[in-house]
Amino acid sequence: MKDYNPLEEQELDSSANTRRDQELEDLRYVMNDKRGRRVLFKLLDRTGVYRNPFTGNSETFFKCGEMNIGQYLIAEMQALGGSSYADLLKEDLTNGN
Repeated sequence: MKDYNPLEEQELDSSANTRRDQELEDLRYVMNDKRGRRVLFKLLDRTGVYRNPFTGNSETFFKCGEMNIGQYLIAEMQALGGSSYADLLKEDLTNGN
């Protein structure tokens, strides 16, 4: 069995934090471009995140899976802080897309 090394654990934590920071920075980049926001809004709409997924049959499971992806995207936008997600919604509602 390998000996426990707290320095290795810190390196792993640091690496995970770096990846997470990069993911958020990538999303911030997309959110700062009108075209990127349009794509994200279309994806959110496609996932059915704004609709009830219930169909009365097994299709509900599929729709819930799609909705879960939309909820993940919203959570990521909210993780950016500020009003990124709210701005995306306002912009889309204002443009009537």
